[in-house]
Amino acid sequence: MTVDQVNYRWVPRGVPWWKPQEELDTALRSVAAGLKSMQDVCDEFGLGDYLENVDEIVGEREELRSRGFLQKWSDSAMVRLATQDEMQGPTV
Repeated sequence: MTVDQVNYRWVPRGVPWWKPQEELDTALRSVAAGLKSMQDVCDEFGLGDYLENVDEIVGEREELRSRGFLQKWSDSAMVRLATQDEMQGPTV
């Protein structure tokens, strides 16, 4: 394998968070508006590979569910994961 065959992406470190909640809110709004991808947000916040994070979270939730725990969301939650049915909305 040569250097030309290695897939990589340069992501500069940036500055430490000044206002983490505002920065996360802005990043998630950028994703919702289609201006950034979730991988972009993970890169900016130093959170690693987005799909690996998703796999880890899915595993954690499945483990909680198997032990009888349910994850509930409050109305004030910034982000709420929805099921496929919820995303499609009501049928007319």
